[in-house]
Amino acid sequence: MFDIMNSYHRDALEEVIQGVLNNIDVDGVQMIPKPSDGEVYNIVISGVRVGTYEQLDDGYNTDFNIKPGKLSELVTKNTALNQRIQEIFQEG
Repeated sequence: MFDIMNSYHRDALEEVIQGVLNNIDVDGVQMIPKPSDGEVYNIVISGVRVGTYEQLDDGYNTDFNIKPGKLSELVTKNTALNQRIQEIFQEG
């Protein structure tokens, strides 16, 4: 089960998010630009806004503002996202 509090799980989700920004399609995962906020995006999983992603000069910042249990449920129920995260784990 996905656990956002686990750094490996969080890193894998962030890798998926960055992939989506680079035009890698993952069903049910969207990065929606925030109007007039430069490089800030709303992270949307299965139609639910789960947080924000901001591109910084020296990296990025993610802020997940949804209860960990709800995020886990959204990730686990999204087959394409869950599969991609499992692939990232296997890639090491």
